[in-house]
Amino acid sequence: MDMVAENALHTSVSLGQCTVNPTFTAIVEGREVPEVDNSFFLTVVPIESHDSATFVSYFPKSNRDGVVQTRDDLKAQLLK
Repeated sequence: MDMVAENALHTSVSLGQCTVNPTFTAIVEGREVPEVDNSFFLTVVPIESHDSATFVSYFPKSNRDGVVQTRDDLKAQLLK
């Protein structure tokens, strides 16, 4: 965001890339580049699985034949 605010990056004709303003320098993997891949700006965040014993839903599924969701079902779930 700071680089865009400083007018260092511009949209590129190449999809998935940003063009670097000639007055700025972008160094990727130890070398100066005129365009930067957008994935360079992303940070990979690991997702951890979580088991919750406290939240159990008995609310009826909406895509089941013969099952109707009612206000009473909603009220019962929200009261838990």
